[in-house]
Amino acid sequence: MRYKLLLIFFYILVYSTILAQNTPRFVVFGKVSIEDGPEEGTEIIVEKNGILQKTIDAPRSGKFEFELEYGADYLLHFVKEGYVTKKITVNTVIPDNVISDPQFTPHDPFEFTVSLFKQYESINTIVYNQPVAKIKFNQAIDDFDYDTDYSKTIKSTLDKIDEEVKQKKKEEKQLASEDELRKKKEDEDLKRKEKELFVARLKKEAEERK
Repeated sequence: MRYKLLLIFFYILVYSTILAQNTPRFVVFGKVSIEDGPEEGTEIIVEKNGILQKTIDAPRSGKFEFELEYGADYLLHFVKEGYVTKKITVNTVIPDNVISDPQFTPHDPFEFTVSLFKQYESINTIVYNQPVAKIKFNQAIDDFDYDTDYSKTIKSTLDKIDEEVKQKKKEEKQLASEDELRKKKEDEDLKRKEKELFVARLKKEAEERK
């Protein structure tokens, strides 16, 4: 009896594995980049229907690729310490008559890029608590695309933050340039003083030899 139960369990496991392998997937891929910094240390967190699926470390190239099951709602988090986290939702729900069609083939892979910028205390980034983009099936084109209605609702806020970040970068660059000039001047002053001391010592030694 025990042997029969193990055998049944084995067949169920094999069948489930084969079924999972043959289940069509929707592929999303792209690249995450870090403004003024390396991609190392960046994490990508994948949630499916509100449940954590996995967390991966982005490679040096920043490239990623995920095979997503149809009929689910995914949330991708792009995270790096010291930088503003960005989220993108991918809703893979498609009409029942499409997914049940025996001739159904997965849609073309969807590509997108994500760029993370440094966190500045003076810039309000609360808008990034919500997704920066939503991807879903568009029946008008029979394919996946961005939710343009959603994008319009946050575009002005994102553009405003983008301008504030550019201004902060400009200020940082100016400060860095000023620091470099100040350091250069300090080095020149130090060398001049060292030269003056050296010349004074030579004069003193010459006078003592007289």
